[in-house]
Amino acid sequence: MSIWISFIGAIVVATFLLLFPGYLLLFPLKGIRLPKLAIAPIVSIFITCVTGVITSTLFQSINVWVFICLELAIPVFVLVASFVWHCAGPAQMPVGSCSCYLNTKDVDFHQVLYLIVGFIAAIYVFVSVLGSPEFFSVSIDNSYHLNEIHALAATGCYSPAGISVYPTVPGYGSTGAGFYPAAWHVICALVSNLLSISAAVAINAVNFSFVAFVFPMSCFALMSAITEKKTCLALGALICITAYAFPWRLLTFGVLYSNLAAFCLVCSVCSVFMSLTKGEGLSIQNRVLLAFLFLFGLFDLFLLQPNGVFSVGVLLLPYAAARLYNFCIAKNLTPLKSFSAAVGLVVCFVAAWIVAYNLPMMQGVVSISWGHYTSPSQMLVNFLCQSYSPDSPSNLVLGLFVIVGLFYTLQRVELRWMPVSYFLALAIHFSTGATEAVFKPWFAGFWYTDPYRTATLCTLAAFPLAVLGSSIVFVELRKRILDGKHMSAGSFNRLYPAIFVVLFVTAVFYPSFQIPGLLNVEMVFGKTRNVIKRDYDMCNPEELNVKELEFASSVKEIVGDSVVLNSPYDGSAFLYGSSDIQVYYRSLNSSPENDPNESIASRAIRHGLYKIGSDSEIRQAVKASGAHYVLLLDSDNCKSRGHVFTYNPNDWDGIEEINDKTPGFTLLKKSGHSRLYRIDLE
Repeated sequence: MSIWISFIGAIVVATFLLLFPGYLLLFPLKGIRLPKLAIAPIVSIFITCVTGVITSTLFQSINVWVFICLELAIPVFVLVASFVWHCAGPAQMPVGSCSCYLNTKDVDFHQVLYLIVGFIAAIYVFVSVLGSPEFFSVSIDNSYHLNEIHALAATGCYSPAGISVYPTVPGYGSTGAGFYPAAWHVICALVSNLLSISAAVAINAVNFSFVAFVFPMSCFALMSAITEKKTCLALGALICITAYAFPWRLLTFGVLYSNLAAFCLVCSVCSVFMSLTKGEGLSIQNRVLLAFLFLFGLFDLFLLQPNGVFSVGVLLLPYAAARLYNFCIAKNLTPLKSFSAAVGLVVCFVAAWIVAYNLPMMQGVVSISWGHYTSPSQMLVNFLCQSYSPDSPSNLVLGLFVIVGLFYTLQRVELRWMPVSYFLALAIHFSTGATEAVFKPWFAGFWYTDPYRTATLCTLAAFPLAVLGSSIVFVELRKRILDGKHMSAGSFNRLYPAIFVVLFVTAVFYPSFQIPGLLNVEMVFGKTRNVIKRDYDMCNPEELNVKELEFASSVKEIVGDSVVLNSPYDGSAFLYGSSDIQVYYRSLNSSPENDPNESIASRAIRHGLYKIGSDSEIRQAVKASGAHYVLLLDSDNCKSRGHVFTYNPNDWDGIEEINDKTPGFTLLKKSGHSRLYRIDLE
């Protein structure tokens, strides 16, 4: 029970870090009538990253509580200054509405609605199938995530611009501090240090906060910038959490946690830009504030995962071109000149895309190519069924809403940019999922040509269409039912929203089922819950499991902070982040044979450690490493992790050949297939 209490506390802390600093800073800005709680994560993450960069530049390490105080200093100062300014009684700042916006009471109601719906969905889809808050996905990427978060927490360095998973051990795969989009890792490290919990618990708590609170609120911010219709805004709370591809699939695939966090912010960043450009009566100072908020959002996306910036570009380009055209028309320019200005904006965007594609820093991203997973004809069917991810079940209800939304927006001049954004996203996803065309890396390269990431882009583009479509279905269905019926319209209108919501939730959230003798029906959230349960299952003997983690905990009591040699593919690559064991090898990314920067000592250890009793060169290499122990989670190689595609047994023969009778090693502890040896150097 105590671990669950720690998990609840971690969720509270993570939500506080993501919402409170930003809301505290935005609250005094009365002139910007935006859903401040919904866009607060933009400011909170910006403050966290800037504070991290500054403190790491001035100090090598900083206490986590001092860091939090510094992070809150500016928002508190702005709040106090605003209060003093208000009490002093000068003229108030002009209140400029960004659009014909909802009143404060409606804003608060809808923000609470999105928070509640997101919370319930995350509990049902994620937490209810999580065996323990300490469980984590045993995937290649997650070995990096766990180790990086623990390294940030251990060193007290919370900068996304200077990181390394080897703060103390110069093992294979170690690098000097450098740039990596690690804003998500910094947030996890702060949560881990504030509550003294493991990196795994912090990851699950932070991810919960992103999918339960940040993403739904981000969707509300976008919808409130598009429409003020309360029916649309209310239905959006349900629509935003019903797609398989996002956010739920990114909790398991990869795992792409940084991208998950970035995509959770995309809608709110788009909403800020729309509010910036829509408000005709907005004062100059408020427009400048919105411009800064938009830049803060782009900065956040760059430090979470840069393809978030390109996602915003794809979604906003049609809107920006249409807005520029209308602006030019309003300034009495001819339609031809207005159209030319809009085309010029598109040309500039394409030019910027080409420049970014050719930047040296982007070559490691755009050069990655995933193979297509289906045929062009099948991909078109998938689009209609809202089945974007390679393993996604059909979501026919959502598909119907999107189709209705497309027809509706195509008939409304002011909304036609939305189908264009959607078709751009579909084109990008089509290029990576159904083709091997030469233009594929140009279209989808910023997303690693990864169909799971481009599927998320499609989901975000489809969201406002689905909301508008669901609103049309909601209204038209009510009219059809009431037409010619002799019933009390008043009583029916009171019951109808509840009936509609119950039917929708049942159609989407109903578990997978069988029709005996006929077929299996795989429902969206039946599949989602099964995938999450499978990928977070730590009882599989073929992977790192609970028993091995228990053994690792007992090993930690023996080895303390000493360096431990290991073969990472037996699961020990995760033990620095999960159990605080200073294992020497922590990377699962590639074969070390191809790394010209690997040290001579490391190469000697990998291929000859078992000869330490008779080879003086190996003994010197081990002394150079500072290691005193060897840990083998799979001592007899009965289940060495061959399913990890980067594993090559020839890379680790010098370690994996050690057994209880190998000279130079003393067995200290064993359990099942797991062994801990002391290295007899003297």
